[in-house]
Amino acid sequence: MADGTSTAPPKLQVTATFPRDPRLFARDHATILRDGLRETAAEHHRRHIPWHFKSFASAKYGYSPRSPRYKRLKAAMGINEPLVFTGATRDQVTREKTITATQKGATLIMRLPLKGGTGRFRLQRGQTTLTRSQRTIVRIIGEIKAITPDERRYLADFLENLYTKKANAPGTPYRTRRRGG
Repeated sequence: MADGTSTAPPKLQVTATFPRDPRLFARDHATILRDGLRETAAEHHRRHIPWHFKSFASAKYGYSPRSPRYKRLKAAMGINEPLVFTGATRDQVTREKTITATQKGATLIMRLPLKGGTGRFRLQRGQTTLTRSQRTIVRIIGEIKAITPDERRYLADFLENLYTKKANAPGTPYRTRRRGG
C-alpha cells in the first residue's frame, strides 16, 4: 500500500523446535505434534483471549488510547469499561473459534461481528489508503491478537508438557532396533 499500511491481519508466530524421539515413528510424531498444537491454540483461546476484555488489558497489551469522542459516547451509554471490546465483539471473540493445525503450526481464527471483521480489505477504485473505519478494525484485530512474553512462555511450556505426555503415554508404538546381525 502507498502509506505502508498492510491490509493483511497481524500474525502471531512462535518458533519452537521439537526434536523427534528416534524411537517414535515419524507419523506418530506428526500426529502427536499436530494434536498438541491444536490443543495449545484452544488453550490460548480459553485462557488468554478473555483477558483482552478485562480492565487491566490496555496496560498489559499496550492498547492505543481511545479518543475523547469515543470515551464520551461510552459514558453516555453508561458503559464504564475502558475498552472498545464490549458486547457483541467480546461475546463472539471469546465464544467462537476455528482451529486448524498441521505438524508445523496451528491457526486460531476468530471473527469480529463487524463488516470487514477479517481485516482483509479491498481498496476501491481511486482509493490509495484504508479508510478511518478500516484502520480502526485493523487496530482492533491487532489488539486482540496481542500476546505478551509471559503468555508465550506459558504456551511453549504447555505444548512441551502435552507433547511429552502423549509421546510417553502407554500404548504409543515405538520402533525397536535389533543390534548385531
